[in-house]
Amino acid sequence: MQFKILIILLSLLGLPGCATVAKTTSQPAPHPMSDPWVGQDKVYHALASAAIARIAALEADRHSSSKCAPLAVGLVVTLSAGTAKELYDRDVRKTLFSWRDMFWNTFGALLGSLSVSSC
Repeated sequence: MQFKILIILLSLLGLPGCATVAKTTSQPAPHPMSDPWVGQDKVYHALASAAIARIAALEADRHSSSKCAPLAVGLVVTLSAGTAKELYDRDVRKTLFSWRDMFWNTFGALLGSLSVSSC
């Protein structure tokens, strides 16, 4: 049941990005300094990553006897999704691949995974 919830959440997280696929822009990519370390976008990255990581870690905990599996699965699933989103931003939306967003994705992934893992 939780696996189905994970799939639904991952699908829903991709929907806002789908609306921007049709838009094409001829504007140059933003300067890296226009990407602040702290802001509302960074909170969204951390919260979404924590939620994805917690769900993935709970599923790993349910199916594995390893006490470190939830941590590993939560991190891998979440950082894969975060990297895919940043590559989408760079290649489709023609905006910046934000390493600062990836920092907050990693922070959220650690929080969500460690909330389940006993590693």
